[in-house]
Amino acid sequence: MTHPAALIKNIWAKYSGDFKPLMIASLPFALAITVANVLGIFFPLSRAEAVLPLPKAATIAIYAVVLAAYIIFSFASSIALYLNAGRVFENQKAEIKEPYRKSVQIFLSVLLVSVLRTLITLGGLLLLIVPGIVWGIRYMFAEQAAIFEGKRGREALSRSRELTDGKIFSLFVDIVALLIVLVGAVVVISWAVSLAIYILGSIVYSLSGSETVGLIITYITYAAILVIRYLALILPFLAIVALYRDSKENHA
Repeated sequence: MTHPAALIKNIWAKYSGDFKPLMIASLPFALAITVANVLGIFFPLSRAEAVLPLPKAATIAIYAVVLAAYIIFSFASSIALYLNAGRVFENQKAEIKEPYRKSVQIFLSVLLVSVLRTLITLGGLLLLIVPGIVWGIRYMFAEQAAIFEGKRGREALSRSRELTDGKIFSLFVDIVALLIVLVGAVVVISWAVSLAIYILGSIVYSLSGSETVGLIITYITYAAILVIRYLALILPFLAIVALYRDSKENHA
């Protein structure tokens, strides 16, 4: 297995080398997440009656349809992002049309694999924490086997077991290292930007004395954090594909 530091370096090289096409390709997914966040804050179900002058049952049905559409679109977008991550590691440019077209074609087969993997992992977590972690790692490449190798159902699960056989601990170390770097970087940068905006806003407020400034600071901070999360959006997909490719190369 490749050393975690080498994996992180490889992921960053691919990210920085194809930054613009990756960002453009991830726009639909980022837009869906942003809209969901905004709607969740300003139009929660608890305020639905004030927003929609409809019977409660009809309002709940509308929210349910919107939520289902968001989940379906997000899942299809995640498949497209994995496909684009694969393209980048093959030294091809990320794009929107072809990955999204293919994501629609394989949507149901990948969804089935994802559901099976999730149920197995949850089952392990309900029994004991450790089996859940082990099974989660053992089947972590099931979706990738479905997306990149065309495996279906139990075949994808078997393929993941095959790729992770004897590598549970090393993959665990890789995952922890990647999480610390990727999530930690996003959190630290988000806090740094939020603090900078807050300090700047406090200075402006002390000079102007306007309460509106506080509201503006809140919106600017939230928008800045969304932008940071968007910029980091593709990194987890690149990380999983990098681990998957590394496992395939070492298994061959």
